Order: sequence, then C-alpha cells, then structure tokens
Amino acid sequence: MIGYGRHRRRLEHWARALGVDAIVAFLSADLPPNLDVSVFDAVILVSYEPDRLSSLVRTAAELDLAIVFPGDHADVHAITSRTQTSYTATPYDSLSYGLALSQISAA
Repeated sequence: MIGYGRHRRRLEHWARALGVDAIVAFLSADLPPNLDVSVFDAVILVSYEPDRLSSLVRTAAELDLAIVFPGDHADVHAITSRTQTSYTATPYDSLSYGLALSQISAA
C-alpha cells in the first residue's frame, strides 16, 4: 500500500491484527529508487502524487499487476487503461478499497 495520512497507523494496526503484516508492505510516496515492483502482487495507492509515482504505476501496469487507485485521478486511469487489473476506489472510503481488494482476490 502506497500512501500516507491520518489512517495509515490504523491500517498498519489492522494488518498486524489480521496477521497479514508479513505480506503487506506500507510505503510512503518517497519510494526507494531500487524498488523491485515485481515482488508485489498488487499496488494499492491510497494517495497519489504524479511526480513521484507515475513511473511506479507504469511499471506495475507493464507487469500486469493489480492496481487500485483513488478514483479522482484520471491520469492513473489513463496509464492503467491498458490492463484489466486496475480498479478505482473512492478516496478515503475503506469499503470501496475493500471491494477493490475482494475483486483482486477473486481474479
């Protein structure tokens, strides 16, 4: 999950409580330059900064990774429109993100 904000600490807590913290990586928009995106199954953008993350989104789309992004970012939609594994979520709506994640796991 890539993003930051007031809900991040809660998400990290839920990941630990659900026992999935070993398989979920929480990253800020300041990604390490040598980040190997291919080790992930999905990229979930909780917040999006085009200057920092557009190359990551392009790489993830080229690798056909599932991508979830805030629905208010048309530029991400344009990048990911080539793949059927991209999902939009309503910003700040955990149910919307949950639905996107359930669609990924069902695919």
